[in-house]
Amino acid sequence: MNTFNDYLGEYVHLLITHDQDIDQWTDLFDQALENWDIPLAQRLLREAKQHELLVTAQIIVRQAEGKLASQKGELTYAIQCLHSSLLLLEKQNNLDLLLINYSQLGMLLRAHGEPQLAYEYHKRQLQLAINNDLVDWCMDAYRELGFDAYELGDLSRAEEMLEYGLELAVTHEDKARLYNVTGLVAWQRGNLQKALNNFNEALSNFEAKGDFYQANQARANLGNIYYESGDIEEAFDHYTMAMETFNHMGVIFDKIGILNNLGGIAVKHADYQKADRYFEESLNLAIEIGDRIGQQNALINLGVTAMQQGEYSKSLTNYQQALMLAREIGNHDTLRQIYKKMSRVEFIWSLESLRMYFKSQKEISMKMVLSHCIKSISYFMKS
Repeated sequence: MNTFNDYLGEYVHLLITHDQDIDQWTDLFDQALENWDIPLAQRLLREAKQHELLVTAQIIVRQAEGKLASQKGELTYAIQCLHSSLLLLEKQNNLDLLLINYSQLGMLLRAHGEPQLAYEYHKRQLQLAINNDLVDWCMDAYRELGFDAYELGDLSRAEEMLEYGLELAVTHEDKARLYNVTGLVAWQRGNLQKALNNFNEALSNFEAKGDFYQANQARANLGNIYYESGDIEEAFDHYTMAMETFNHMGVIFDKIGILNNLGGIAVKHADYQKADRYFEESLNLAIEIGDRIGQQNALINLGVTAMQQGEYSKSLTNYQQALMLAREIGNHDTLRQIYKKMSRVEFIWSLESLRMYFKSQKEISMKMVLSHCIKSISYFMKS
């Protein structure tokens, strides 16, 4: 008996070679991604690319390829796909596809550790949506601009953008996605109760819609708030539940932050070797998918654990690598935090060196002690 898969190639041929039917192919592809059916999504793309496509279909297939790469955690390739579809769009007058491209490219750039570039693309999206009176796209742009501003450390701008978005939000899904970001801003502001309320609101709305991926993101964020409030056991339960779900779904990107958080819990218990295993796994995953913010955060955490274990040179090496990434990303708050941590390492190292100097002058010179002191002051001044 023939199955749907037996007819898939012929079905794709019928859809992909007729411009008016391309939306049906897109719906089928998006459904495959929503169900995390990567093999079906890959086959749909493979079948589509076998045909000579009209320009509109080429753009849609390229955007779809970017979405699939993103879901697989291949951020660099996903960005390349969206850049190439944007080049094709310059020859077309297709408002919807251009808005989709700006929105998705901005999100990918932010995930890649380029929030300033993401902000620029989402500004283009907003201007285009305003010029054409497209309220839903305006709301989407305000949410993404708020997220970009949050990543850039501009919390006032983030709150402003998100407030505009909430004024335009109508559906429970739209509000839930906005609450997820407003919760992040409230968390950074130190308003843990507001953050807890926002993430719980987001979680219940996503679960009601059946969007388990977004619900799991909200669950991980709730873990962050419980961690900050000192309820380590509740935080651990939320993190492990989120990790299990993301593992089952084959998600990489979201696991990076959770692994860092689980490492933080291990640090709380002074289990530095266990913490290092979490941080190193987080770092490796971040390198694998090109997540520069994830790499930066993991390196900062590895710097902390190395210092706690008296490995001062290793700690500074990790911080130096994080510093280079922070400069590339352009987050000045993070730069200052890293300099402060480096200053602390050099200060502690100078005290340890001084102790060794008095214990046995042959093992270490006063020149080295002074060198650590000077570096400590230098890093502190930069912070």
